[in-house]
Amino acid sequence: MPANDADFDITSNSDLRAAVRDETQYSESHISEEDLSGLVDSGKRVLALRADVSDFYGDRGLAVALLGIVCAKAKGAVENSPVRVDNVGPNDVTFRTSDGSSLQLGQYEEMTQLGLSEASAVDDAIQGIEFTTPTAQTALIDGIRNPC
Repeated sequence: MPANDADFDITSNSDLRAAVRDETQYSESHISEEDLSGLVDSGKRVLALRADVSDFYGDRGLAVALLGIVCAKAKGAVENSPVRVDNVGPNDVTFRTSDGSSLQLGQYEEMTQLGLSEASAVDDAIQGIEFTTPTAQTALIDGIRNPC
């Protein structure tokens, strides 16, 4: 994994908050700095518990994975879309809104999975991260994504 020190890299909480705003296009009129800081902390707790990491900005992969998680959490907060975390790991990342149809969550899912797969501090054996709600729509999408 390349060093996390290029101009475009996320190396701090303030870089992460700015990157989340850039990705989601949510201004302070959508989500306050205080609320976004809370989502950053929440995303860190999820990643720390599920992937057993704590140096979120020392590795480009972890910073990108954290960006994906916080973007999904921001979407859930702004659009009042329930999001639940089930697993974290480089091989399986699935985000869902209650209706299972969010293209943005698909992008954040890919971002998180790419980050985790490239992170040097994450064991390949750790399960994937899933933001899901149990609905028929989700089951349909899972069936299309992972046909038997």
